[in-house]
Amino acid sequence: MPGLLVFGLAALVVGLILFFAWLEAVLILVKATAALGFLGTGAVAIYLGWEELRDLKKTPLDFSCPAEADRYQAEATAYQAKLDEISREGSDPPANVKE
Repeated sequence: MPGLLVFGLAALVVGLILFFAWLEAVLILVKATAALGFLGTGAVAIYLGWEELRDLKKTPLDFSCPAEADRYQAEATAYQAKLDEISREGSDPPANVKE
């Protein structure tokens, strides 16, 4: 008989013996993995539900009222002015550096 056929049959027999001998341990590992999967899935679902609840509690921005729109526009303009000032300060060379 060819060597690979003998080796394959022996490996198959040893594999089946080990499978049935370790079947209880394999089932324990499958149960533990399933339990950890359920725990992880539950934790992710709780996190996503909590974030969705927080999003629902936040008041949405309402631009239908002209006064609110003007207030948001004024805040945006003030923030833009601050950003422009900071970027100018960052691009100016220090005053005490000699060239």
